[in-house]
Amino acid sequence: MALISFLDDTRQWFKANHGVLSSEVPLRQALHDVRHPALHDPLTGLPNRVQLRQRLLDACRRADASGEPVVVGLLDLDRFKLINDAFGHLAGDPFLRDVARRLQEATSTGDVVACMNGDEFVLLFTDMRSVADLMGVISRLEEHCAAPFLDGDQAVFAHWSLGLSVYPDDTQALDALLSQADAAMYRVKRAGGGSSACQARHWATERDALRPYVQPIVHAGCRTVEGHEARVRWITPTGLVSPLEFIPLVETSGVIVAIGRWVLQQAVDARRSGHLQHGAVNVSALELQQTDFVEQLPRVVEDSGIDPWRLWLELTDTSVVEPHLTSVLQAVGVRTALDHFGTGYSSLTALARLPVQLLKIDRSFVTESGQATSCGHQALNVIQGTVTLASTYGLPTVVEDEGIETAAQADLLTQVGCSNLQGSQCGRPASLL
Repeated sequence: MALISFLDDTRQWFKANHGVLSSEVPLRQALHDVRHPALHDPLTGLPNRVQLRQRLLDACRRADASGEPVVVGLLDLDRFKLINDAFGHLAGDPFLRDVARRLQEATSTGDVVACMNGDEFVLLFTDMRSVADLMGVISRLEEHCAAPFLDGDQAVFAHWSLGLSVYPDDTQALDALLSQADAAMYRVKRAGGGSSACQARHWATERDALRPYVQPIVHAGCRTVEGHEARVRWITPTGLVSPLEFIPLVETSGVIVAIGRWVLQQAVDARRSGHLQHGAVNVSALELQQTDFVEQLPRVVEDSGIDPWRLWLELTDTSVVEPHLTSVLQAVGVRTALDHFGTGYSSLTALARLPVQLLKIDRSFVTESGQATSCGHQALNVIQGTVTLASTYGLPTVVEDEGIETAAQADLLTQVGCSNLQGSQCGRPASLL
């Protein structure tokens, strides 16, 4: 209706100012000359804020009728000002036009790429039925924009922060939909940029059959169950998707934040209902970098009424743990474990600055330790050294999930003094639902 009204107004304007349109100025071209600048960004040629609002309104109306979601992405180029400062506007403008072109190439025919303000773009997706679809789009965006943008002999790379919101999961108000995408985008900015974050809290759990599972953690000596680690499984019509495949993808898309909070809530609820004696939950680096994490954690624990000492938070990338977060963990009373100890970011420095109560030995050492090779002997030495180090700090040790697959491995780890065991040999994951 808005477009029809606009065309009628344009016709009346031409009649009032030009009388009868001559054959030299076809009506279609005349209308285009007036309408196009009003609905498009002059630099990139993309739909502008005015046209975007109408397209978004139309998409949400179709979503109401079909029941399918609408995903809105707000993409802001990181450090674009530095490009302008370094190369000047004569390079910045072509760079923006090239970014706009690549974004259009990476999206589907029915999607909308709009330009809000200079280096800020809005992506509108209307055929996004699953997390897999979302991750596929983000991968295509990264692929198309991975190549350098050339200005003569100068190469410029595009890095952005992308915030996502979902209609109607997050909100049914159009302005709020953009605001929530904007809030998610700024969370990525504050975390350093170059990534994505999804505002939708129920997107993955409701639309993609993610299910909470728990795997037993047993005492190495008597093999009795002492706790469980909460995990997530992605069930599709074609079968179960391995966490090794989908976890990196949801981390890239930013959906890991929503999934992580959901798994935490599931573990807390299971402990409150008596299904878990002790519950362990993995916390990703992206979750730790969320500004509201320090607010969410105490509230979840307090609202549940559980003993916080029975909740373990497993941290992998300890480099992102700020001092104020350490204080919160201590105040709340939850226990923390260093996951993948001996690899990556789990290092000795974390023992000195974090309130750690458990070391989880990386399973790669367990796999190699059973081999009658020099690498196998070295891996076993690493395990023994880790156990000795942990005992110095008074910390128990456990082999991480899926680490113990055979009885021989379980016996070997028990002999070297490992406190607890975890893996298929000790108990397979079971659904909480």
